[in-house]
Amino acid sequence: MLKKVLAFVSLICPVCNIARRFPKSKFARMMQKREENCPACKAYQETFCKKEKKEESK
Repeated sequence: MLKKVLAFVSLICPVCNIARRFPKSKFARMMQKREENCPACKAYQETFCKKEKKEESK
């Protein structure tokens, strides 16, 4: 449950949204270092990115 709450926080976070929307920008590259230590970003990746990878493999 906590993982889903943290993933939702990352989903609505304006800083995270900008980094995801423009992945090749200088700002997004800076954010990649921050995401390694952010529990909300980790929860987002575990919750939503795994689903995307599974859909791509089908």
